Amino acid sequence: MKNFILIASSILFFSCTPQKNVTSSTTTSSSVSDQTSKGVEMYGRVIVKSKPSANGQSEVPSYYFDDGVSYQINFAKSKVSKADVQKYLNKDIDIVGEVKIGDVSSSNLTKSQVESSSKEESYIIIYSIL
Repeated sequence: MKNFILIASSILFFSCTPQKNVTSSTTTSSSVSDQTSKGVEMYGRVIVKSKPSANGQSEVPSYYFDDGVSYQINFAKSKVSKADVQKYLNKDIDIVGEVKIGDVSSSNLTKSQVESSSKEESYIIIYSIL
């Protein structure tokens, strides 16, 4: 019984003592910050969906990147052009990008699309196509 109490108390003592914080080296932290500033690598497909215009009489094509979840591509903030993305339409591609939540930039859309997209939604910024 004494051995059990001794073992239980030593386990309790060592589990309650403060642990030494482990700091990462500068090379690791800089590579993590580089990855977050330049986006993350993603694999998916570029697709086109039709959105109704504000007046509802016509439809306007919108480009999306689908990696299981469809994100509208924000060309105003992206480093790639619409022509670059059109080459990979309905094909599987690897990209470096970043998903954000907010209003899609009005410079990316026509006037009728801006009026119809006043809500916040997820969009993607594409930095490069691999």
